Amino acid sequence: MALGAAPLSASSRPDAGALLRPLSGAVSTVSSKVCYMRIVHRIGRVIETLVVGGVAGTVAMVSRALDATIGLVGRLSERLDAQLAELARESRARRRQQGRRQIDPVTLK
Repeated sequence: MALGAAPLSASSRPDAGALLRPLSGAVSTVSSKVCYMRIVHRIGRVIETLVVGGVAGTVAMVSRALDATIGLVGRLSERLDAQLAELARESRARRRQQGRRQIDPVTLK
């Protein structure tokens, strides 16, 4: 600052952002960058929502499939138990009527 020169007042100081932006279209350039960033941010949020929804949907489908498989195995196990119990009853009834059968060790009949 030279001797006798008055300090710059706030209104006479240059805007710090003005030095960084071009003179022509300065406002539209900044607002277009802000608009572009908003669009990019929104697209990112949409992609995030889709990925989270896809993962949650996949987990739900796998969970349902596991539940269905467990239910199916339970029903098949109950049917097998019932069939084995029926075979055991038939075998006991046949043994009471016919006595113990001798099994031929060669043919196992």
